[in-house]
Amino acid sequence: LMTTTQLAADMSVGTLVAAAEQLSEPDLRQFASEVLALQARRHARPLPNQEAELLLIINRRLPQEVQARYDELRATRDAETLSPDEHEALLQLTKEAESLDVARVQALATLAELRGMTLAKLLRELQIDPANREQSCGYDASEWANTHSSLSRGGETHENYNHH
Repeated sequence: LMTTTQLAADMSVGTLVAAAEQLSEPDLRQFASEVLALQARRHARPLPNQEAELLLIINRRLPQEVQARYDELRATRDAETLSPDEHEALLQLTKEAESLDVARVQALATLAELRGMTLAKLLRELQIDPANREQSCGYDASEWANTHSSLSRGGETHENYNHH
């Protein structure tokens, strides 16, 4: 459920931050994404269509409800209470997140090439911190390893669940 907050017309940054502190983690993620998009729109120069399309891919994320389910399944996995069906769902969502991340990295590389700059410089220009898991992708590399290796279900590992 989305949190709704009433706001006065004239608000200080501190008041906005205080309001943001009351948001759930998924709502805060969405709010931050929308504020970054607002900032980008305000500072945007007219973009050629290809750059605009690449930026859309770079900013694409799992839908909020899918991300919430993914986070829930990861927490269940970490608590070692993941059922075989939940494990399959987690594997599928991991593949979806990975697919978005691959497209995002490809778009970043293409945009850097179009602009004639290194990827590192483009990341700085776009204010993307590759160390920030939430900002740079839907999961980190350890998620893949955790999801695909150490799960054990009564002596069976994930390989047994991938071959239905």
